[in-house]
Amino acid sequence: MKINTDAVVSSNGISAARGVGRNHDGDWLFGFTHLLGEAGVLESGIWGIYDGLFLAKEKNIQQVMIKSDSHEAVALLSNDTPAAHPLESIIKACKELSLCFRCCNFLVIRREANLVADGMAKLALSCNRGCVEVEIPPAIC
Repeated sequence: MKINTDAVVSSNGISAARGVGRNHDGDWLFGFTHLLGEAGVLESGIWGIYDGLFLAKEKNIQQVMIKSDSHEAVALLSNDTPAAHPLESIIKACKELSLCFRCCNFLVIRREANLVADGMAKLALSCNRGCVEVEIPPAIC
């Protein structure tokens, strides 16, 4: 399965992550939104990846490809994390969760190829809860 993730930080500093999980035919499997509060765009992006991995594991999916337009997030998850990195705990949690899959890859994509997740991330800012699974695709999908 493929999971597209994205993050957004509003002008008042509130951030959110959101993502879309689809099967090999492109059919909707799940979506999610996570209102994070005050966080930077990198932290929000990594939280979006974590949330996508968590939901895929919950659904017993064995192979996952995470697609993000954050070069830095993908690099941090694909390589050794520098000692005492400020986001070390969430990076470590993502890496540990990725080991639960038979195959897990992280891929950087162009922002233009991530429009659904991007649009959903912006919708997440209007949500008043933490992480919420979206079972039915919203109209933007």
